[in-house]
Amino acid sequence: MKPTSFENHVFQTHDLGKSKAPAEGCRTAPAQPRATRRSGPSHPRRLRWKMGISFFPRGRISFGKVPTLAVCLILLARTSSASMSSGPSLEHGILLNLRTTMNVANSEPTAQKHHAQLDTAVSLERVVKKYHDHTVLHDLSLKIRRGEFLTLLGPSGCGKTTLLNLIAGFAEADTGEIFIDGQPMTCEPPHKRQIGIVFQNYALFPHMTVERNIGYGLRMRGVGKDEIAQRVKQVVDLVKLDGLGHRKPRELSGGQQQRVALARALVIQPKVLLLDEPFSALDKNLRGSMQVEIREIQRRLGLTTVFVTHDQGEALAMSDRIAVMSNGIIRQIASPADLYQNPKDPFVASFLGDVNILPGHYHGQTATDVQLRLGSGLISFPHARLADASHDGERLDVYVRPEHIKLENLHAESVLSGTVINHVYQGDHINTFIDVDIPMTARQVVTVRSAGLSAMQQWPIGSVAGLALPDEGVSIFSPQKRT
Repeated sequence: MKPTSFENHVFQTHDLGKSKAPAEGCRTAPAQPRATRRSGPSHPRRLRWKMGISFFPRGRISFGKVPTLAVCLILLARTSSASMSSGPSLEHGILLNLRTTMNVANSEPTAQKHHAQLDTAVSLERVVKKYHDHTVLHDLSLKIRRGEFLTLLGPSGCGKTTLLNLIAGFAEADTGEIFIDGQPMTCEPPHKRQIGIVFQNYALFPHMTVERNIGYGLRMRGVGKDEIAQRVKQVVDLVKLDGLGHRKPRELSGGQQQRVALARALVIQPKVLLLDEPFSALDKNLRGSMQVEIREIQRRLGLTTVFVTHDQGEALAMSDRIAVMSNGIIRQIASPADLYQNPKDPFVASFLGDVNILPGHYHGQTATDVQLRLGSGLISFPHARLADASHDGERLDVYVRPEHIKLENLHAESVLSGTVINHVYQGDHINTFIDVDIPMTARQVVTVRSAGLSAMQQWPIGSVAGLALPDEGVSIFSPQKRT
């Protein structure tokens, strides 16, 4: 099929079809010719992307950032004829298909088991990514378990989207290795990685109906019309889009468009599903309901999923594990509860959820506890809460969540005290702000979170209250380690 002028523009703009220096460790071995291709000289792998792909009508389309989105969809949709000649039966529906597809990886050659255990779906080993002189990812290693929902969480510019693009094949690592189901994928193009992706703005084709949008990847793989219709119907039922198959994207709500994008990613039966901040364009209520629906589908299918977000609430609500990133490195990776309650890094402690940082000083220790001087009193914490080994006379920062501090009537043994300066009503809880005077440091405002409305009545604005700190839910770090 002859490419359109727009498609030629896409390839020329993004240098697809032009051979360029591969990433370190990548070989430029000639690709195997397609079965339908006439015999002739072999072409480098990248030259195969220059083949004609017709996916837009030959008219002008208003489609924001078309070249970038089109390239992503082209790369995801293209696949070799060998990979589509055999596949699991659809008789038992898409659930059985996806599980069958993922279980096939368990029969990988013995030589590849050296790189990935059976419970590892995606592995990145010492990956480095640079843009010009700026290093985005620093010697990063990560193992994603089969069937888990892993979230990459961090502020803008931390490298989480770059990491997602490396897994998808939209970017190349400068050094390091990437494995999917134990197979090396560092140098493979996106269409050979068997991944599905939901973009931040969904990237739906505006001129196609819901059914044609969902079936696009199958058509590009050369799947028969009857099978496409059957698989599209199954995934439409799965994402609850019954009766909307003939609509265009502009006739759908935001949540419905997101379901179409998800269905398009699932229908190709991917080994890994990638979600690039898919909830950012939705309102709060719709965002919450879609989080529940996507998590339910992911659990039912047992599909390995990598989710990128900067929203802490989304990460805590949806994840099996969270990898907190900052400045191109993973600071900590653990379950949501473990990250929240036991941060191992001051950045993690301050980034995930609200936290008060109270200045203290090391006083001494026993066999089980460490003592700190905080304000006018002494407090003791288990050694496990102390991140550093020796602190004789040193300043230390005590990180404590607002819900772990308790208001109390002021008495002689109160560790801290202060004046109530404000109450903020939050429906199921009250945030009380206390102006605390800490000796040898400075005044600071401490936030206390209390259930119900009693705090507003018992400690009105202007009253003086004592603050009690718990034995649990506290982390202690050296000030110079905060970043």
